[in-house]
Amino acid sequence: MNENQILQYDALIKLHQKNIGAEESSISSLKSQLYSRLTGEATAEQRDSLFIELGKNQSNIEIIHYKHFDDIRSMCSEEQ
Repeated sequence: MNENQILQYDALIKLHQKNIGAEESSISSLKSQLYSRLTGEATAEQRDSLFIELGKNQSNIEIIHYKHFDDIRSMCSEEQ
């Protein structure tokens, strides 16, 4: 990688870490909400809503990973 690519790569890494961190934080919060319902009355609708949100966050993580690798690939030359 040339110097410009290294700078781009570093910026991509920082953005990737920020985006993944935000999703992981959201997942942690949702899991806390979900498991706190074990001690009380929780409707199936409440649990299902949290399951759906957790699934969305996990899907977002995969999208972020895919875009990250696609961005790295696009900054490389054909020889790389």
